[in-house]
Amino acid sequence: MFHPPSRGVPAFPLLRSFLALTALAAICLAGPAGTAGPASPAGVAATSQTAAATFDRIVAVGDVHGDYQQLLRVLQAAGLIDQKGDWSGGQSVLVQTGDVVDRCDDSRKCFDLLMKLEGQAAQAGGAVHCLIGNHEVSDMYGDLHYMTEGELKSYGGPEGVAKLFGPDGVYGRWIRQHDTVLMLNGIIFCHGGLEPKFARMGLDNVNQTIRRELARGDRQGLAADKAGPLWSRDLAVRDDQEVVPVLAASLKACGAEGMVVGHTVSKQGVIASAGGRLIHIDVGMTGAFGGPASCLLIEKGVFYKIEAGKKNVPLRTNIKLPTSAPATRPATRPATTAQAA
Repeated sequence: MFHPPSRGVPAFPLLRSFLALTALAAICLAGPAGTAGPASPAGVAATSQTAAATFDRIVAVGDVHGDYQQLLRVLQAAGLIDQKGDWSGGQSVLVQTGDVVDRCDDSRKCFDLLMKLEGQAAQAGGAVHCLIGNHEVSDMYGDLHYMTEGELKSYGGPEGVAKLFGPDGVYGRWIRQHDTVLMLNGIIFCHGGLEPKFARMGLDNVNQTIRRELARGDRQGLAADKAGPLWSRDLAVRDDQEVVPVLAASLKACGAEGMVVGHTVSKQGVIASAGGRLIHIDVGMTGAFGGPASCLLIEKGVFYKIEAGKKNVPLRTNIKLPTSAPATRPATRPATTAQAA
């Protein structure tokens, strides 16, 4: 697998005056002036626009790793798709936190399903947000170490992967248009975890920086940083006493109340840690790990663990959600047809 370099990305300089700190909080979602870079690709919803609204029902699904049947099960259990695999979630919002690829054979089917659901959800007044994971980055950089033989064959071998995951390939183009970090209802969603120095960059700036790096194949930047939001496991694996102040600093920098992460398998299933403000949703939901078809549901301010075939279980959290009326139409991306390029 592609192994990122150990060097970090310089953090946004800390501002020393009270007024500057106030300004920093105000621009957290927009990113520091002069570093925003080019506009987001056509059809990509800006994080700051999404963060401004609140939504009645959010479903967050962790690492899929090519297990198409488990993806179908968890989406059906969450009431998002029907038996034909079409969107049935109405105005619900689905967040998939990355790592659709590798370890099992059917990542191409998983991508095709999620791409279809983006358009169907938008038409129904809902939304699908597929975030980038470290395995997507590895495959786009040509490191296919974790691709199974069947998975590799489904893309036409290494040459097919290079084409389909390249900047102009149907999957590479789609992935590069998506976000790395996202905030909904005051909650940050990301693959690995957002450390304070990256939170201070601003969510939009993090997303734009990684898009630029992936567009030019940069293997030395934020997308490859082991402490960055695609790769870090620190928030997920360190003791709560260590995590609580670090998490609090990240949340404060972005004006957020909680964080949802995948990437690191939680053997206890969907759980909350760090004083109830960090939620783990990578449950090893693939044949490679043997975990259940399970995900997070946030419905009308209440957090639940969903597991296929079982009743929803409320989660004890310490996340204060906004009380304003839910938006009638979440920010969405246009439909993308998954055809081989």
